[in-house]
Amino acid sequence: MKPIRADFKALFEAHADEFLADLREVLRVPSVCGAQTFEAPFGIGPKCALETVLAIADRMGFRTGQVGNCVGWAEYGPDEMQAPTYFGILGHLDVVDVEDDWHYPPFELTQVDNMLYGRGVLDNKGPLLSTLFALYLIKTQKITFKQRVRIIFGTDEESGSQDMPIYLAEHSAPYAGFTPDCKFPAVYGERGLLLDVQLDGRL
Repeated sequence: MKPIRADFKALFEAHADEFLADLREVLRVPSVCGAQTFEAPFGIGPKCALETVLAIADRMGFRTGQVGNCVGWAEYGPDEMQAPTYFGILGHLDVVDVEDDWHYPPFELTQVDNMLYGRGVLDNKGPLLSTLFALYLIKTQKITFKQRVRIIFGTDEESGSQDMPIYLAEHSAPYAGFTPDCKFPAVYGERGLLLDVQLDGRL
């Protein structure tokens, strides 16, 4: 893996407290799948997490939207008229329920010896927020793309991904993409599944 560019590393370090504050806000939402209720098909927690992340993305100046109160997106790059297809980054905001075996509060962000603890730090709120924040830093540098880049926030991955058909009923699938789920920075194959794509320099 190539080392992180020194200028981008310095840029992140200058904004690290901002990132941790946003991550802390999202981790506080216990987004465990719950009973369907009004405008919350997978429960109040996942819906609240989605609204929290979309509010962060709005503050960052991204184009945002949501489908079915269960899938949201934040987008950067040309508009849809200029770039009909888009590169997708897919992740999820729902988490597995907790058991009474935590050393630190599961729905708080705890930092010990340069390690972060909290439900969703690894799977998948932390990596997904990292990706959003990286795109935000790219945006602040006024770096442009040829194609749209869309980060898609699901809310039902841990319980069967029933949110994705709802999204795809209204939006086309990305022409290519990756997921920061599991071992960040990227997962290209998980549990025997592998997607072979050629980006052709389209970003």
